[in-house]
Amino acid sequence: MPTTATLHHFQLKRALHQQILVDLKGFIFESTDTIFSTSSQRNRPVVEWSPFFESIFPILLSLNLSSAEIHFPQIQSLTNQIFGLFDCSFMRVEWGDNQQVIVETF
Repeated sequence: MPTTATLHHFQLKRALHQQILVDLKGFIFESTDTIFSTSSQRNRPVVEWSPFFESIFPILLSLNLSSAEIHFPQIQSLTNQIFGLFDCSFMRVEWGDNQQVIVETF
C-alpha cells in the first residue's frame, strides 16, 4: 500500500464510527476523530490513557497480517473520559513500510 494512503481507504460504511491507526508502540499515527478527538493524546501511547487498550494491547501485538479481524462488542469505556457502549474491531495492516493496527470503533 502506498505511504500516501489514508484511513479513508479502509473506511467501513457505518453511521457513526471512528478509525484509529496505531503503531506497534501504541502511538496514534492517524485518526478520523469522529467520536472523540485524539489530538491531545497523540504524544502518549494508548495504553497510558485507555484502560481498555492497556488490557488488550498484548493481543493486538500478537496479530499478524493474515489474522482475522478481532471484534469486542459493547465496551463500556474506551478512555477515562469517554463513556458509553462501543463496539471495537482490530485488524493488523501493512502501512507503507510498517505494520500498524487499525481500530474501528462504532
